Amino acid sequence: MGPGEGGARGCRRGDGAPPPSPHPRRRHRGDGAQSLPPGLPASAPLHAGINPAAATGGTCGSGYNFLKSYPLKSVFSSSIPGELSIYYNSSTGKNCAITRAKAAWDGKAQNIYVSLGDGGGPVVSDPPAGSSKNYRYYAGPVYKYLKGKCVYAIGSLEYGGNTFYVHAYEVHCG
Repeated sequence: MGPGEGGARGCRRGDGAPPPSPHPRRRHRGDGAQSLPPGLPASAPLHAGINPAAATGGTCGSGYNFLKSYPLKSVFSSSIPGELSIYYNSSTGKNCAITRAKAAWDGKAQNIYVSLGDGGGPVVSDPPAGSSKNYRYYAGPVYKYLKGKCVYAIGSLEYGGNTFYVHAYEVHCG
């Protein structure tokens, strides 16, 4: 498995270090404060109207286009604490998936999980099967070549004794 082909990357998710910000205009600093990139006025809104593709495009890497986000839900709660986002790179034929807790749930959620497959072959997941990792901010990105096939993806997280999940099956076929 090469770089960016699934599995964990770098230091993140519940290991004491803050995760990379899913927002392109926010950057985490070690003191908990946030700084803006050079040239961006301090009055610029950080969240207003952010397109999920713009907010997370760098997470999957260059060339990945946002397809859709699916809210994580529970039969025991009306809250929607996070989402599963799916991307596609037309030049490589690979899909990418990430499960993310909403900002208000960052660090409070646990066991965040994502998997990606084609419904028939092996899936890629983060954390991988058998792992004891407990992600608290996001899981992924995971990558799989799915050109000409349908996407089967699962995202989940736990909070307050409830499991919130979504199954996106037979989506983005082609």
